[in-house]
Formats: sequence, structure tokens, C-alpha cells
Amino acid sequence: MGRTNRTWILLLPGLLLAASCGPSFKEVAKGLEMKVLREGDGKAASGEDDYYYMRVHVKDQNDKTLNCDNIEPDFFYLARNGQAAYSYDFTHALHLLKVRDSVVFRCAADSFLLNYYGIERPKCVTPKLNLHVSIENIMTPDEYQAKVQASREESKVKAMTEFSTYLNERKIEEPPTGFGIVKVTESTGKGRQAQWGDEVLIHMIQRTLGGHELQNSYTMDEPMLYIIGGDGGIAAMDQGLKDMREGEKVRVYAPYFLAFGEAGLPPQVPPFTNMIFEMELLEVHKK
Repeated sequence: MGRTNRTWILLLPGLLLAASCGPSFKEVAKGLEMKVLREGDGKAASGEDDYYYMRVHVKDQNDKTLNCDNIEPDFFYLARNGQAAYSYDFTHALHLLKVRDSVVFRCAADSFLLNYYGIERPKCVTPKLNLHVSIENIMTPDEYQAKVQASREESKVKAMTEFSTYLNERKIEEPPTGFGIVKVTESTGKGRQAQWGDEVLIHMIQRTLGGHELQNSYTMDEPMLYIIGGDGGIAAMDQGLKDMREGEKVRVYAPYFLAFGEAGLPPQVPPFTNMIFEMELLEVHKK
């Protein structure tokens, strides 16, 4: 017997022992298994309503990163303790973890993809998934609300700074209206004047300050009907269209709170997005 073979025979029991002593999956809820990769040294939850902020990396049951359309395999996620969406949702076991813990949850792919991505399991995904979870922070409800408020104020300041910078860099000097839009007249009209409550026929281009186009009625070759001040309208459009005359064209620069607000219009418009509305008034239909 060669020396190399003898060496492997001598090493084999140690390798098998090491493998058997490594971390293994344990059932922590119905249909949900967990394996601890690293014990953290941070705080644990203090109440049933605490919030967990974590990083999640989604892999298949062979521990290979998913590479499928419509699936983002690496993301940060905020979950409330005990607010599980289904019987073997991994959030059932969050109360077992503390800050800087790193674990793997194994669960059925079908329910996870349906609840977290809104899709049926594609053929490229194995029946079970391994969710690598690292706990970044655990917050009490008061700490969470304080963080949300601080983030909200920061986003407001950032959005308004972006709005002012955009106008200044392009030397747009028209003063804002009392509501906050900046309205630039590109061509005047001589037809009927639009007022609050009127239905109007318009052409419109809707885009972000960064140039991402959401809607363009010119490319559709079909103008749109819009009621000034109507339910479901956009404040910046209402203020821009009011007092326009048929044949007039304007460009309205709108801060986020007069466009799609703090929430935005996901996924096309992120939260706190400032907008531009280019509008041409074709007809005014009086009440």
C-alpha cells in the first residue's frame, strides 16, 4: 500500500468526525429548519413587537445562489417579530436570534417565492431554498419609529436639495407658485381658459428629473382626458393646468409632495421623487 493511500486512511476518521460535528439543520417551526453559522454578540429582542433588520441571501437547496429572472437573491429586509405570513415563514423563528447572528433557514420554495416575490416557483428553482440571514439590528417599536422619522426627514431634505439644485443648474428663474410648483410657459394659447373642475383634453410627458419617462401621450398618438382637481389627480398637474388656455404648452417642475408623494409609485417612481410634467392643453370641456 502506497504512502499516500495510508495517509488518507489515517485522515479519514478525523474528516468524518469533523463533518459530523459541524452545524446541522434543526426544525424550529412547522416545515422550517434552521442551521446556525455564527453566534452573534449583540442584543436579543426585548418584546414581541420588536423589529428585525436583516440581510437575506437566497440560495437553492444545494446552496448555490439563484440566477433566475424576477428574483433578486440578495436584499435587506425588515420584519416584525411574530408577524409571519404563512405557517413555515422564516420570520417565525426570528425570536431565537440576536444581533450579528448568522443562520441558514431551509423552507419550501413555493410559499417563499409567492409571499416575498409574488411569483410561482419557476423551473430554475429547486423545491426547497436556503435563506442565509444575518441580523443587522433589532429595534423596539419606539426605536423603529424614531428611525423611520429620522429617515423621512433626511429624505425630505435630500429631495428638496435636489429640486433646488436642478433648477439652479439649468438657470430656471421662474418663481415657484404658492403651492410649490415652478411653471414655465413654452408657448401661449388663445382659446378657452381652464378652471378648477373642468375636464380637459391634453398631451402630456411625465418624467423624473433624472430623465426617466413614465408616460408620453405623444408617442401613443392619443391625448388624454383629465379633470382638474378631480379624485385621483396629481396636485402638480392640477396647479399647472389651472388658468391655461387652449393651445398653451407648459413645463411644470414639481417637488415630490406635489407629484407622487413620499411613497412614490413603485416600482416606476421611488419614494420622494421630484417630477417634470410637460403639458399641452388641447381642449377645455366646461362643466
